[in-house]
Formats: sequence, structure tokens, C-alpha cells
Amino acid sequence: MSRANRRQFIRGLFATGAVLGFPAIVSGRNLNSRLSHAAIGTGNMAMNDLKAFLACKGIDITVLCDTDANFLAEAKKLCPNARTYHDWRELLAAEGDKIDSLNVSTTDHTHTVIAANALRKGKHVYCQKPMCKYLDEARLLRKLAAETGLVTQLGTQYASGVSDLQAIEMVRSGIIGPISRVCMYSTRTGGSRGARAFRPAEPVPSYLDWETWIGPAAMRPFAAGYHPKLWRHWRDFGNGWVGDLCIHMMSAPWQALGLGRKMPLAVKAHDNPEFYKDPVYKQCWPRYSHIEYTMPGVSLTDGKPFKMDWYSGIKEDPTTPREFLPPAEIEALFEKTPLKERAHEGRVYVGEKGWILAPHQQPGPVALMKDGTVVPASAIAAPPNHYQQFVSCCLDGTKPRSDFSWTTYMTEAIIIAGVAEQIPDVEHKWDPAADSFHDPEADKLVWSHYRAGWELEGLGKGA
Repeated sequence: MSRANRRQFIRGLFATGAVLGFPAIVSGRNLNSRLSHAAIGTGNMAMNDLKAFLACKGIDITVLCDTDANFLAEAKKLCPNARTYHDWRELLAAEGDKIDSLNVSTTDHTHTVIAANALRKGKHVYCQKPMCKYLDEARLLRKLAAETGLVTQLGTQYASGVSDLQAIEMVRSGIIGPISRVCMYSTRTGGSRGARAFRPAEPVPSYLDWETWIGPAAMRPFAAGYHPKLWRHWRDFGNGWVGDLCIHMMSAPWQALGLGRKMPLAVKAHDNPEFYKDPVYKQCWPRYSHIEYTMPGVSLTDGKPFKMDWYSGIKEDPTTPREFLPPAEIEALFEKTPLKERAHEGRVYVGEKGWILAPHQQPGPVALMKDGTVVPASAIAAPPNHYQQFVSCCLDGTKPRSDFSWTTYMTEAIIIAGVAEQIPDVEHKWDPAADSFHDPEADKLVWSHYRAGWELEGLGKGA
């Protein structure tokens, strides 16, 4: 399709309400013994998702979509019979009656608009984390998932791993008594941890559909600092390290403590020193931060509010101030167990009788009692992985582990942390009755603002 014809085609879709603001929910086709699936996004982590789905039983990858023609060509080598698209809107219009499900593995800022339209088209949705950038986006996806009854799964793949499940079981057992604090951390380097810097504008590469890549965000000139890997630095396109990694660390505590539909009572952030003096950071996320949540009481905290902290200093960087790494007393606990030292990522649950040390992934968690006794986690059978679980649930109509009914609430906590990172060193209190922050500046940051032409029906405060 030529670019001119393609623009006319998309304008026609907008005019008829066929995409973005769907007026009604369309039922998916009847499923047979195999799932016909579309992969939206095929590079970087999206390529990992594609390979994971290809390894699943009961699924055929029949459609591929990516704004980057080079990524799409590599994916086509793995799925030579799949039909290809550069624009997800064209995909949904052309393939709406041919596919059963899709995964949204694109940049953070386009997750909601794609997932919402897919649900309205009657498609099961696997959505990479973080699913949303704004509170009304999370609420819209939760509403659509409930109304359609479709299978949804957030891409927190470690939530289906043995280590997370062991930690959940150990916390729920009450072995360390009432819990007063959860310390979460990720202190390794990573793709979105580098220095923030403006790059000069360049011509859009011939292989990239920049208009569709930008999607609902404000249009800006192309620069090599956005695509293909550094987009998560920028507030317009990503959710920073807290959206990338904290949501993995938060998943097990959220489930173990039964936080369900809870919202933080307050949140406060401290950012890396450059944030306060470097003008680039006004458009970027911090390289690292310390976030302090005050969470409402639950039964495992004896009904008392408790602290949940996120530390994301870079351990290998000698310039990282100590306050951005887990406290020294937390670090020292590991030396008293067979774990010996803290892994780069994980959580520590602080209880009245001791601590549960839960590294991310393997090895499994252990409880360290205040008398020095170490209690290892009970062995459990490895469940199907996150991707196979999604496929199986689509086929049999059951609910997967990380479906939107509760992960949207956890996502709201991540979004609120991002607000605190943008206005640091201030405790932001959440008013549940008013459904807003007390601070109008902070409140403005949690609600969506799509650019003209990309409005999505059902968004807005109070929608």
C-alpha cells in the first residue's frame, strides 16, 4: 500500500470509528484447538516474546506487526508464513476476524491504545509491562477486560516462576509474623540506566514508520536517542526503571500480602543528583531513585499501614550515593544465610519474628528468624511459564496469573511512583474520596493527554 493510500485508509478508519474510539465491543471468533495469534512488536524484548510464544503448544503466529521494517524482516524469518503490517490499526482492520489473540510488545506509551482497541475487537491480550502510563488508562483496560471476559495477561513473566511462588507461599504462611516493611530493589546496570542526553534531530530512517511509532505522544523530530533502544529514558515514551523493573519486584509482594485493589496512601521519591541540575532530566526519568510508599494495612500487617521501599541505585557505579542502595542492615542479613550476598534484584520482607529474603528468580527465598535459624522455602512443582499459561487460558477460558483484574491496580501504584519521581522530595498524599493527589501539580501528571487524532474513548478523570 502506498503512503498516500495508507493515509487515506487510516483516515477512513478514524472517520468510521473503526479504531481508537470503538463504539461497541466486537465478539472474537470461535476458538478451535489452536490459537491464531498476532505479534505486535518484534524487536528487542518483543523478539523474546515472539520466541516464547513460538515455543508454546496450541498457538500459531499468523500475523506480525512492527513500525521498524528491519525488525519485521528478522521476525519474518522465524514465521515465514505470517502476514505482516507496519501499523497495528491496519492489522486490526484487516485481520479482525482471523485472529484470536495478540501480544502488545511495543514502547510503553502505546500499550494502552493498542490493548484497548484489541479488547474492543474481541481479542485476548498479552500486554508487556508496564501496561499504562496514566491512571485512566489502567482503569479503562480493567473495565474492558471485565466487560468482555477476555483473557488478559501482564508481561510480568517471573510471576509464574518458582521463586516468586515460593515467596508468596512463605509470606502467607505467617512464619515471620506481622509484616511492617517490604524492601524492593534493582541495583544492576541496564539498557535504560545510561546517561541522559539530547541527540540531534535526524531524517527518519527509511525502514521506520515514525508517525505510528510516536502514536499518541506529542510529535517530535526523530533522533537516534529514541529508537531502537533508548526510548525508555524519555517521559513521553517510557516509564523509566520503576516501570521496567519495580513492577517485577512488586508482583510477588502485591499477591502475597493480598493488596488487591488497594492504593498507596502516600508516596515520596528521592532522585539521583543529576536530576536536580541537568535540564535534560525535565524530559527524562531518573537513572535511579529511592521511592517510599506508605501502604494501607492488610491482615498480614495486623491491619496497620506499612512501608514499601524501592531502591534502584547502580551498585557498579561508585558515584551512586549510599541512600539509593538497600540499607546496610538489609545487606547484612544475606551474610547470615546460605545466600551469602544480596543479588542485584529482589525483595526483603521485614516481620516481627524475622525476615524473608527473596532474590529475584533463583535461588529460592529463605526465612531468617531473629534467633538465627534459617528456614528454606518448600519445594514446589514448576508451573507452565507465563506465555504458555496465557495460551492455555485462551483455549480453555480460565484466568491466568497476572490478569488485568488486579495487575491494573499494581500498575496504578507504579504510575504514582513515577509522579513522585517527577516532583521529588515531597510526600504526595493520595485522597481516595477525591480520587486525586492533594497537590494539583502532581494530580495533573497521572491523567492521560493524547495528541489530536489519537483520542481513545473512555479516558479522562472520572471516565
